[in-house]
Amino acid sequence: MTLNVPVNNAGIPLAIPQEQFLLFRSNIEFEAFLTSHRIIFVSEKPTADFWSFDIPIATLYGESVEFPLFGNTYLKGSSAPNQNLLPGHCHFKLWFMKGGCDAFIKNLDRCIKEVRRFNGNMQMFTMNSGMYNDMRDGKFQHQAFVDPNDPSQIFMQQPK
Repeated sequence: MTLNVPVNNAGIPLAIPQEQFLLFRSNIEFEAFLTSHRIIFVSEKPTADFWSFDIPIATLYGESVEFPLFGNTYLKGSSAPNQNLLPGHCHFKLWFMKGGCDAFIKNLDRCIKEVRRFNGNMQMFTMNSGMYNDMRDGKFQHQAFVDPNDPSQIFMQQPK
């Protein structure tokens, strides 16, 4: 997990090398971007000390989706610190405040499974993953699950 990842003036996170953006979702306490390499959260009310954080998919563990009887669906899990920039492992819970969460959860699950298939080796993932190649070649949206009640926005083209 990394605190205060760089974002552009429009609030879109800057991509790391070979990263592909999959979808965008608001109303999760933050604006969330799911990419081929990480989940990035950008604060809708940034401060000088805090404006964003990310969770690399390769460091994610213990993740689960909770569907409480009363209340909103939420994603919880843990992440090891990225490049030791934080003092220890981080635990998180992210609530989906409005609308469905199927697109976000299903695509996150696909990314996690694919990254784990390559044991977190992102170089092997970008070279050999069919899912990554579909994202890079613009074919991913044809395979993406779309729920009309889910406000997630699938990226048809990479943001600039």
